[in-house]
Amino acid sequence: MRLASVFVEIKARRKRRKLLFKARIASGLEKFLGIMFSRKQFVPLVIEFGVEARGLNAIHSFFCPSFDAVFLDSRKRVVDVARVKPFSFSIVSRAPCKFVVELPAGNAQRLKLSKGLKLSWS
Repeated sequence: MRLASVFVEIKARRKRRKLLFKARIASGLEKFLGIMFSRKQFVPLVIEFGVEARGLNAIHSFFCPSFDAVFLDSRKRVVDVARVKPFSFSIVSRAPCKFVVELPAGNAQRLKLSKGLKLSWS
């Protein structure tokens, strides 16, 4: 069972702000569950960690489909992108992160989400 979610529009800050996709902001139990038990195509999920860090903000993919993990720092700048396979343990960003966006597999590449890109939502 999913809790009521807040949906936001994720935009890229290149030369112009461009809408990339809509996502849910995880709250409460959703922060723990993430996309567990989701189908291959799911609504992207934004998880905010309590602090900006590396190892403390590890994620896993138990009972998850393959997905793309886009790690962001406190300024919402992409610091790492990883393709995550099911049942992986302790996926850690290469740089300290404050947020992770979980996207269906292949979407990070399709959307050209790469290190240094600044995202925004409110």
